[in-house]
Amino acid sequence: MSFPSRFPTLRPTRPTGPILSVGRRVFVNCRRSDARSVPLADDEGRVDRLSLPDGAEVEILAWKPRGTGGPRYRVHAMRDGIEGWLGADDLRISR
Repeated sequence: MSFPSRFPTLRPTRPTGPILSVGRRVFVNCRRSDARSVPLADDEGRVDRLSLPDGAEVEILAWKPRGTGGPRYRVHAMRDGIEGWLGADDLRISR
């Protein structure tokens, strides 16, 4: 005899952007045609005053696989050293 579950079955969400490894170098991807940069978020997910220009090379320091906007990556800009969080869709593998 089996009993029905009182808890709904949750299906895992699939990420929309690329899945990238820590230590990999990638590039900032401005998705909007009228934008020249992507704002960084702080550790709590709030948009910071800092941003990175389209095409800036960054190194991935950490990642959060789940969140309201999908996977997020903590990045370090190779040129000026600023750090913050970007969504997977804000990154691309090739220049």
